[in-house]
Amino acid sequence: MLPPRLVAVLALTLGVVGSTTPAAGPSAGRGGEPRVAATVVRLLDDAAVLGSLSVSANGQTVYAIEIATGSITAVDPFDPRRRRDVVSPPAADDGRPMAIGCLPGDVLAAVWRDGDGWQLRTHRMRPGAAADPARPEARVPLGEAAGAGDRVAVVVSRTRDWLAVTGLPRPLPPVIRGVFAGAGVRLLPPGEAAPDDARPVAAAVSPADELVLFEAVGDGEARIAFLTPAGRPLLRLRSGLTDVRGAAFSRRDGRLWATAGPGAGRPAALWRLDATMLGGEQAVRPVAVPGPSDPRALVDVPGESLVVVEAGSRPTVLRIDVDDKENP
Repeated sequence: MLPPRLVAVLALTLGVVGSTTPAAGPSAGRGGEPRVAATVVRLLDDAAVLGSLSVSANGQTVYAIEIATGSITAVDPFDPRRRRDVVSPPAADDGRPMAIGCLPGDVLAAVWRDGDGWQLRTHRMRPGAAADPARPEARVPLGEAAGAGDRVAVVVSRTRDWLAVTGLPRPLPPVIRGVFAGAGVRLLPPGEAAPDDARPVAAAVSPADELVLFEAVGDGEARIAFLTPAGRPLLRLRSGLTDVRGAAFSRRDGRLWATAGPGAGRPAALWRLDATMLGGEQAVRPVAVPGPSDPRALVDVPGESLVVVEAGSRPTVLRIDVDDKENP
């Protein structure tokens, strides 16, 4: 079953770190669609980050990977002055983290790449000290692959003890599922195989505890796939978007939000995907507002707020506070 309402787009105007800047208010978008008012706050202005973010279960801490050092940084999305490294920079011969997910109990699960080798490491976060990346709580081999791996994601159930790693390069599986207890992770057998032409480019966990994938199909429009935690497909829909890069469900009202690059006549932006009916079948209607020049990963935080990686000419991490009262 589709969530009642799916993802929205916001226009962004950059300001200084910690400052707030109003974004575009409600007005006519492409084809007369309403736009969404928002305020933008710059959280990390001095660090280029990968297209991977994670967020704590209560939404009060956002984690980001710094490209230059390979360290993992924690920041309070509502007070960017509260920031610290939670995993130290790795040694030059120890690879780099590529994607992160937050487990209960102050544990980070990081997909690590060293050459063509991929593994899942867990790191326990402690107050006042950064974890040593060479001494994780657990290491779980995922396999070997030579592809870029720039769409790898780690998603974690908010209500149960499962996680999924998605978007690993071929020949690794498109989805690797696992269960966790504390900092320990055990991989599960593969679920039902995805179509041969599909490859996940973004992932999220729905409020109903479904694994939701955006699947790239060639160079065309991405599909949205809803799967059970065991990997059984429930529903596949066209998204109306190409080059999808990140996805997140709002913890306030269950809306699904996504970022996407330009394509099919649409700008690079954040998007709300509204559930609708088309020809008697369930469908998705993207609602967009021109926004960041190069949006990447995103996560949801309390209220109607999102945190997004902007990877344009001046990479940064932004918080976007949505005022969607006029566009229910």
